[in-house]
Amino acid sequence: KQDFDAGLAAAGEALHNEHCDRCHSDAGMNADDEASMLGGQQMGYLRHAFGQYKDGTREQPSKMKEKLDALSADDIEALVNFYGSKQ
Repeated sequence: KQDFDAGLAAAGEALHNEHCDRCHSDAGMNADDEASMLGGQQMGYLRHAFGQYKDGTREQPSKMKEKLDALSADDIEALVNFYGSKQ
């Protein structure tokens, strides 16, 4: 269990549903998806991974890059709080 901001988590849920759910279903917790698990990950890890995706030091599928490039730093923090809120 980790501390998260409920307001940011709610905003992150809306972003997830709009941008991420197609590949990371069930709040990013579906082990049957071909994409990585996001829900329940440590928030520090998520911030680090999203940062690497944004700065290009971590490889990602082109469809994910398009989605991530459209997100602001505030959007990413909301997603981190959403995924971090999952148990």
